[in-house]
Amino acid sequence: GQGKSPIARIYSWEAFGSVLGGGIFSLVLVFSFSTFEILLALTIVNSLVALILAKMERRPYLMAISFLLSVIAFGAFKTVDLDMMTRKFLFPHQRLLFFKDTPYGNVTVTSRDGQTNFYENGLLLFSSQDPISREEAVHYAMAQHPHPRYVLLISGGFAGLIGEILKYRDVAAIDYVELNPALTAIGKLYTPELKDRRVNIINTDARLFIRETRKSYDVVLVNLPDPQTAQINRFYTDEFFHELKSTLNRKTIVSLSLTSSADYLSKEARALKGSILATLKKNFSNVVIIAGSRDFFLASDSPLAMKIAPFIEQKGISNTYVNAYYIDDDLTVRRSEFIRQSLLKEGRLNKDFAPIAYLHSLLLWLSAFEPGLWIWPLLLVLFLIFAIFFRTLNPITFGIFTGGFSASSLEVILLFSFQIIYGYVYQMLGIIVTTFMAGLGLGALYKPRSGKPVSRFIAIQYGMALLSLLLPLFLATGEFVPRTHIGTHAFFVSMAFLIALLIGAEFSVAANLSVGPLVHRASRLYSIDLIGAAMGALLISALCIPIMGVLWVSVLIAFLNIISATVAFWKRKEYTSILTEKYG
Repeated sequence: GQGKSPIARIYSWEAFGSVLGGGIFSLVLVFSFSTFEILLALTIVNSLVALILAKMERRPYLMAISFLLSVIAFGAFKTVDLDMMTRKFLFPHQRLLFFKDTPYGNVTVTSRDGQTNFYENGLLLFSSQDPISREEAVHYAMAQHPHPRYVLLISGGFAGLIGEILKYRDVAAIDYVELNPALTAIGKLYTPELKDRRVNIINTDARLFIRETRKSYDVVLVNLPDPQTAQINRFYTDEFFHELKSTLNRKTIVSLSLTSSADYLSKEARALKGSILATLKKNFSNVVIIAGSRDFFLASDSPLAMKIAPFIEQKGISNTYVNAYYIDDDLTVRRSEFIRQSLLKEGRLNKDFAPIAYLHSLLLWLSAFEPGLWIWPLLLVLFLIFAIFFRTLNPITFGIFTGGFSASSLEVILLFSFQIIYGYVYQMLGIIVTTFMAGLGLGALYKPRSGKPVSRFIAIQYGMALLSLLLPLFLATGEFVPRTHIGTHAFFVSMAFLIALLIGAEFSVAANLSVGPLVHRASRLYSIDLIGAAMGALLISALCIPIMGVLWVSVLIAFLNIISATVAFWKRKEYTSILTEKYG
C-alpha cells in the first residue's frame, strides 16, 4: 500500500543521524576539541562501522582496509600537528603566534619582520608597526571635532588606535566595542593603552550595542575591513547608519574606510565606493572622502574639511605622518575630489537585506585574479550534472529539485537574517542546521496512506510558496518576530523546523509517486534533491541576495514552487492512473 516505501524511511534515518551529529558537535565537540580532533573521531567511528559491516558480509579485505584507515588516521594525528600545518599553509612566510576557534570565528595572530598581524576568519584585521594607517584611521575625524569628549570605536582598539585617540586632551571616555572577546584578550598583550581608566571594553555586537545604548558620541570610528563578508557588510548599510544617528548629535563625525584605489578607479571599485557614498549621503548632510593609505569616508551633519594639517597643528597633536610636514593638503584635496567626482553617478543604496556592497566587494577582489585552467574542468562537471538532471526531469523530480533548492535557499536566508540581527552566526549555525535536519527526519516519516498523494504533493509545494513569501515579510516588518533575544532565537529555530518539515514530507510523498526499481528511484530522487540544494545554497548566497535582496529572492523561490506545483497539477491524472496500477 501507499506510504510504505523504504526510500523515505532511509532518508529520515539519515536526517536523524545528522541531528545526532549536529547536536553533539554544537553542544559538546566544538567547545572541547579542535577541528582535527573531531575529524579524527569521525574517521575512527566511520572505520569501525565499516569494519562491522565488512565482518557481517564476510569481506576480510574490507575489514583489513577499515582497520588500516583507523590506524593511519590515529598515527597521523599523533605524529603530525595537522592544525599547525594547515594554518602555515594558509599564512605562508609568517610565524604563527596564536590561533583559536571561537564561537564568533577563527582568530589567528602571526608575525613577520617584527610586524604582528591579526586575522579573523582569514581576513586581515590589523597590523602593528603601521603608524600611517593607525594615525589616518583616527586623526582625519578626531582633529576636525572642536571638543571630542566621547568616542565610540568599533573594532581595532588593540591595533594602536586607542593610543592615538588618547592624544586628545578633551577625551573623557572611549567605548571600544569588539564582538570577539578573544581579540580583546589577545590585544591586551600588545596594547597597554587598553588598561587606561577612560577605556570601556564592550564585548558585544556593535549594532546591538548601538540599538540599546542611551549614550551620545562626538566621534564614531568604524575600523573594519572592506565589506567582503555578510557579517562586515552590516556596518556599511543604510539601516546601520540610521541606527547610528540615534546616538549622535549634529556635530558628530563618523569615519569609515575602504581599500585605496590610488589614482585609478576600476569599474568594480567605483561600484563599491559609489554604493557606500550614496548610502552615507542618504543619512548625513555632509560626506567627504580623504584619499590616504585607505580611502576614508567622513560623514556628519556639520561642515567637514579635507585639509587636515591645520587642525593637527592647532590642537598640538604630535604625529609621525598625519602632520603638516608629511601631508600635502592640496594634493589630498585634488585626489579626494577626483574620487568623489568619479563616484557621483555610481552606486545603489547598500541595505541589510539587499547587500549590494557585499557583491561589489567580492567582484573587486576577484578582479585581481585571472581565470585559471581549473575553470574548464569545473564547467565540464557542471554541464554533466545538468545533462543528467534534465534527462531525468519529470513533474515529480522537478518538484524534488524545487524542494531541495527552496530548502537550502530559505536556510541561507534564515542564517543571513540572523547574522544581520546579531552579527555572528557561528554558535547558531549548528543549532539551526540540527533543527533543520530534525524537521527533515520527521517530515519524511509522513505516510500518505489515504486520499490522493498527487494532491498532497501539489499542496505541499503551494505551502512552500506561501512560506517563502511570508518569511521576508516577517523579517522586514518585525511584527511577527519576537523582540526578546530568546523569542528571536526561537523564531529562527521554529522557521527552520517548519521549512524542513514540509520538505521532508514532500520527499516522502515523491517516493510513493515515483516508479521503477527501488535502487534507481532512491538514487534519482536523492541526487536531484542534493543538486537542487547545492544550486540554491551557491546561487542564493553568492549572487541572488546581493543583487536582488531577500524580498525578491523569496518571491523567486515562491514562483519556482508555484511553477513546479502547477506542472504537477497538469499531470495529476497521469500519476493517479500510475498509482492505481502500482498499488491497485
